[in-house]
Amino acid sequence: MDRFLEALRVQRWDDHRYYHHSRINQSLHLLSAISFLFAYVMMFKDPAMAALAGWLVAMTSRQIGHFFFEPKDYDVVNQASHEYKEEIKVGYNLQRKVVLMTIWALSPLPLYFDPTLFGIFTPHTGSLEFVRHVGEIWLVVGLGDCCSGRSSCSSSRTSRPAWYGRPKS
Repeated sequence: MDRFLEALRVQRWDDHRYYHHSRINQSLHLLSAISFLFAYVMMFKDPAMAALAGWLVAMTSRQIGHFFFEPKDYDVVNQASHEYKEEIKVGYNLQRKVVLMTIWALSPLPLYFDPTLFGIFTPHTGSLEFVRHVGEIWLVVGLGDCCSGRSSCSSSRTSRPAWYGRPKS
């Protein structure tokens, strides 16, 4: 357990110092965090609504911050290139995020062409039912993401720069 907590501490520190330089990105992360808290509470009451809040507000605002507002040039403060930071990133780097967000954005298309989604749903009769079905699809996409082995909890990377300090014995 101590090793896991130390790895988590290193990952959090890397995440903080490497990826959140922009105040706009920090603000979008705050919005995202609040939205995720709402989604976690809603998961027990209305999972489809939770998925809609999680994907439409929380994930979108979080990823917009990383894609558009974080600097991609050399990080003078941490003496690290963008390529190095992408290489050591826990979970999804920008290339993987593009794949995930593309899957998310395209996942409602089969529902549009087949309202039963290959027999999984009863056909929607209105736009609200369509939106709820999309929420259920996005819930599955989110669960697939969690189970993919790429979530931030799945890494065991514990390396750190020489200046970071000695690991606790």
